Parts: sequence; C-alpha cells; structure tokens
Amino acid sequence: MHRRLGLTFVYVTHDQEQAMTLATRIMVMNQGMVEQVGSPEEVYLNPATVFVAKFFGEINMLPGEVKSIKQEYALVATSIGLLKGSPRGGASRGKVAYAVRPERLRIGLEAKGMDNQLKCSYLGELYRGSEVEYYTRCEDGTELKVLKTGKEAVKLNAKVGDQVLVGWRSSDAIVLPEENA
Repeated sequence: MHRRLGLTFVYVTHDQEQAMTLATRIMVMNQGMVEQVGSPEEVYLNPATVFVAKFFGEINMLPGEVKSIKQEYALVATSIGLLKGSPRGGASRGKVAYAVRPERLRIGLEAKGMDNQLKCSYLGELYRGSEVEYYTRCEDGTELKVLKTGKEAVKLNAKVGDQVLVGWRSSDAIVLPEENA
C-alpha cells in the first residue's frame, strides 16, 4: 500500500520476517542505539555488527583474531583453523567474530575448491521438503549448519560419524568487530 500511495511509513516490529518483507529500508536498533540502516538485502548479507548478524536469520559464528589483512580478505585464526573472510565494520585487527550464513556453505563434493575447507564429522540431516539442513561437527567440537534449498540439496551418502568436506568462499564469510555482550 505504501508503494502504491507513494508515502513513507514507519513501521516498528520485532518480527524479522515481517521487516524483510514489508520494508524497502530497515533500521536495526539495539538498546536505543542505531546499529545499521539499509535495504533488507544489505542488512542480511552485509551486517555491520554481531547483533545485526544474529538478529536477521541463522548464522554460524566463531570467535577469532585477525592475523593479517590482504586486499581481498582477512585471515582469521579461529578454534577450527585459519579462515579467510571479508572484514566489515572496522574489523581490521584484534578480536573479531567470524560469521557465515548456513546457505553460503557447501558440503561434500561441492566444497572442493572453496577458499575455506574443513573436514567435519557428519551428524545428520533434516529434510524439510523444499530444503535440507545438514549438521556437522569440527574437530574442536564446533558445529556448523549447512542449508540447501531445492535442487541445491545434495545426497551425501554419508553415515553419522563419517568425515565430510565443508567449504565456502571468503567473500561469503563476514568478519565483524567483537562485541562484549
């Protein structure tokens, strides 16, 4: 209706799906402070803070420390190894949060050739009709969730406990300043 009338509406909600569906621009606030303003796509794909990343959808997140910055990525030491990711929000040194959304991960043969690759233990999968969730555990105990939809869902032919390859592009990983919350 607001598009048809050409009017601006301010709509306050705690429902992320509703905000993503209705808005052309979203302002995310945390304890009275603005965390980020942007389009739904920008806020989801390029969160400025850990709070925003966690607020909009599921995300695999690890604490880490930036070891070096290259032109195209940051090299981050985490409990599961050295990982490459895209620094955001001033995350150029020190302690950071390393984050990657489940739908950005690849599993099995799809993971070969990715910038970041890990051998993980296969924990199982949850078939939900139009999507499949794959659950894995890294050597240090960190669990990573992989989400595939439609034709992207792959048959792994893996049994619980088998080693599977999980990978993702450095451009799909977000390196954010650490929050003390």
